[in-house]
Amino acid sequence: MIAIPSRSRSPLKFRFPIPNSPLSRLVKSFSPVISHYKSAASAACTTAQLLSDWGDVTGDLAVSDVADKFGVVFHEVASVDMRYVSQLEEFKDSLATILDVASSIKPVKAHQAKLREQLNRALAASNSASSPTSMSSGSSQLTTSQLIKQEENIAKQQRKVEQLQREIVRADAESLVADAQLQNATRERLRVAAQCHLDALQERCERGLVLAKYGRRIARLLDGDVIVPGQSIPEYGGERAARELMSRLEDELRTWRPGALTNCTNVSHTLVDERPICGTEEEEEEEANAEYARSGGFGEQYAAAAAAAASIVSPLR
Repeated sequence: MIAIPSRSRSPLKFRFPIPNSPLSRLVKSFSPVISHYKSAASAACTTAQLLSDWGDVTGDLAVSDVADKFGVVFHEVASVDMRYVSQLEEFKDSLATILDVASSIKPVKAHQAKLREQLNRALAASNSASSPTSMSSGSSQLTTSQLIKQEENIAKQQRKVEQLQREIVRADAESLVADAQLQNATRERLRVAAQCHLDALQERCERGLVLAKYGRRIARLLDGDVIVPGQSIPEYGGERAARELMSRLEDELRTWRPGALTNCTNVSHTLVDERPICGTEEEEEEEANAEYARSGGFGEQYAAAAAAAASIVSPLR
């Protein structure tokens, strides 16, 4: 049996003993993919921090609070991507294990080819020495001792051929075992790698849906009222609701299990476009604002704001 080599988790220890094989190129191709995902996740963490910092200097409590909560959501998205990168590295490790197994059976194949080459040379030498033409042409000129020596050489060549044939039988058996082991390792490691990658993809998508659901709820804490020039910024009263939403988000991410969202009949409506859980009056007010916006009511507010601005500017002319 060919022992399956163990592989370190560290990408720096990867070796590629078969540099021209498609599998070797496939394993190498994961390196830039993993690097790009890591860079994107790191940049997303920086963006999340900058978003929170910007909200602090706007002077609007509502914008500051919502921007800070969005920063947390973006940071969680980056964390999900980093876990996805970790699973990509597992995928790469599994494929690299197949490469190591293929490399470990190369000596068996090389020994088998070497034995066949030696057998071909031995057969050629034995056939040449024992051919009737060579024996009849030279037997009349050879002494008795030379003839005996020639027969011994022929017998020696035949014994060598028989020995090589026995060794080739053993080498063929070892080669069959190695081929079967490589096929089994390839199937097993590919199955494990695919399952690992698909689990990571499912986690990334489902956690992303959870983050999108609560992100939309947080965004609705910003009212859509138009501020008329000279009017003070309305008082923000969504701190408690924002804290509650972030607490629920943290709990849902902590208790998440694979397939938890599979039974949803309408994922886009249930998870992404779901209304925030507020009091009855807040829900009615929010629905009224949404309906008002759909009917073009905000256009009238903008017209009123423009008229008010004109009335303020006119006495100054």
